[in-house]
Amino acid sequence: MARGRRPPQKLAAERLGGFPIRRDRMAAVAHICRAASAVRRHLANSVRRGPELTWTAFVVRVGDPC
Repeated sequence: MARGRRPPQKLAAERLGGFPIRRDRMAAVAHICRAASAVRRHLANSVRRGPELTWTAFVVRVGDPC
């Protein structure tokens, strides 16, 4: 790291102004988001697979799932 630059963790801690950073809880939320994304992707793909829809056709019919 270049001289005079602070690591991102320290910058984030300074910006939070003493608010405690709970990395274990942040990791849990990140895992939940990844799992939810995988489930959404699986469901969208399984729905498209039957009628052989492209992603564009699926979005036009169902709406953007994001």
